[in-house]
Amino acid sequence: MTHISLEGELQIIQEIAYDCYNDMNEPLFSNNPSLSLPTPYTISDTKNKFIVVGCDALALFQGHRGDENYTTGCMSICNDNVGSANASCSGIGCCQTSIPSGLQSLGMKTDQFVNEVIVLSQINHRNVVRLLGCCLETEVPLLVHEFITQGTLFEHIHKNKGKGSLLSWELRLKIASETAGALAYLHSSTSTPIIHRDVKTMNILLDDNYTAKVSDFGASRFIPIDQTQLATLVQGTFGYLDPEYFHSNQLTEKSDVYSFGVVLAELLTSRVALSFARPEAERCLAHFFVCSVEDGNLNQILCDDIVKEEDIDQRVIENVAHLAKRCLRVKGEERPTMREVTMELEGMIMTKHPWGSADHNFPEETMHLLGSPNTFMDYIVDVDGDGGPGTTSACDSMQLELLNSYADGR
Repeated sequence: MTHISLEGELQIIQEIAYDCYNDMNEPLFSNNPSLSLPTPYTISDTKNKFIVVGCDALALFQGHRGDENYTTGCMSICNDNVGSANASCSGIGCCQTSIPSGLQSLGMKTDQFVNEVIVLSQINHRNVVRLLGCCLETEVPLLVHEFITQGTLFEHIHKNKGKGSLLSWELRLKIASETAGALAYLHSSTSTPIIHRDVKTMNILLDDNYTAKVSDFGASRFIPIDQTQLATLVQGTFGYLDPEYFHSNQLTEKSDVYSFGVVLAELLTSRVALSFARPEAERCLAHFFVCSVEDGNLNQILCDDIVKEEDIDQRVIENVAHLAKRCLRVKGEERPTMREVTMELEGMIMTKHPWGSADHNFPEETMHLLGSPNTFMDYIVDVDGDGGPGTTSACDSMQLELLNSYADGR
């Protein structure tokens, strides 16, 4: 107690709430104080403010008045320095809110800012779900995302919950390319590289136009610019989990590449990533898929919907399968990067564009833009020599230009 007024006002010193973490984002120590007052005293709502100071912090204020319970709070985000002085809010890196009147008790709790908010606040990409806000008026804070109408890619591939639809091969390839582009953006074009850490068909949403939207960044991690890997507790979904990460706890961008390879295998086969209902040799899709491709049995495991389609270039399917196989290599260093994966998928899609056709009505423009490709392979850049010497063409410059476009979050 620091002061008593003649009007019956008491001033007391109250502990602050805090959470402290190390460089690995692991909790070190915390303090969550509370205060209860005897009748008739209440906490003044005019002379007290709830202030949060810190970067990427969420704090909650809870209290009760009679039988009524109240919860309020605020969140702060900052890129560099905290804009505060003497624990008072002065700008960036702090926030404040009023407290309800007549409270007889209070409790304060701080927490590392919801990881998903931290990540999504730094992302602006058409193929990443947008964060619209956060609701603190519930017992557990809720994130509000844009509404994606067509559900998850998993539901469409495996025809679950009545949302299944016939995904054409062209649409599957488009979804794969958009997802790869979003992951390449996360790895290369944000201020600090982001590893999603839970890439799977359940976390790829589809809108009315079947545009892919990567979602669920609750497990994601930032990788410091001067590091290429991060030691973490293993987190992810079995069937999609990078075996190298599982055994070493060393998280790298190539962990997302492996998971994306499983997504490609799902798009090609319409089989779930892990199923104990299948024979033992086929339970893990990644292993079964790689063995089937190596044994020349790709056509035997392709999705029936793809097999029944007409006018599909078998070479495109084979190239996607071999790309998936490279993504699924056990050693991360032997996998392509997401940028390289995106380049190859974009190259395959460009072969379907009218200006890539030899029968185009404007041969001069075709020659100027693409040169004179004679085969499908003229459009592919072999990123690691898996299929023999790399073939380059005038199209390479267009594919390289695609890389530059990630910087603006296309």
